Amino acid sequence: RKTGVDMRWCQRTQQSDMGIYQVVPEERSVHYQRRNSAFNLMRAGTFDWFSIASSSRWIHLTGITPMLADTPRAGWIALLEEAKLLSIPVSLDLNFRPALSTLDELMYVVLPYMPSLQLLVLSRATAVQLARKLLPEFGDTPDADLLTSVAVARLREKLKCTALAVTFTERQSD
Repeated sequence: RKTGVDMRWCQRTQQSDMGIYQVVPEERSVHYQRRNSAFNLMRAGTFDWFSIASSSRWIHLTGITPMLADTPRAGWIALLEEAKLLSIPVSLDLNFRPALSTLDELMYVVLPYMPSLQLLVLSRATAVQLARKLLPEFGDTPDADLLTSVAVARLREKLKCTALAVTFTERQSD
C-alpha cells in the first residue's frame, strides 16, 4: 500500500495458499506447488473483472495464470477483454513454464491478445524459441545472434505487439 498498489480486490481464503515454492540448491532449481494456490482454486465469478479493470491505470499479467486451469484462464481472458474495452494498457510477462504447458499451448492462448498488448516481456530463452519457430528467414543463425535488434523487431512485428522486451539473466559465478 505504501507504494500505491491497490489492494482492495485482494481476497483471503482459508482453503488455499498463495502458492509455495522450494529452492533446491543441490539441483540448482526451484520447485513450485501451484495446485492448491488461491488463484488456481478460484471459482467463476470470484472477481468483478470490469470493476478491477476500470479502476486500473495499467494491468500486468503473466503467462502462468492461463495455464493453471480453466477458471484462471477464463478470468485472465475476462480481464484482458475488459482492459481492451476500456482502453487500459496491458503488459504481459509470458513467463513460459514447461511444467505447465508447451510453448505452442501457451501461444495458442496468448496470440489472439497480442495486438492489444502495450508490452510483451520474454526471457532470452523464450525469445530464441519463438524466433526459431516464427522467423524462418533467420534459419541457422546462432542463438546469440538471434536477438539482434533486427531479429527482435521482426519478432515484435510477427507477434503483433506494440513493444517487446527481452530479459537477460546475469550468470552468477559458483
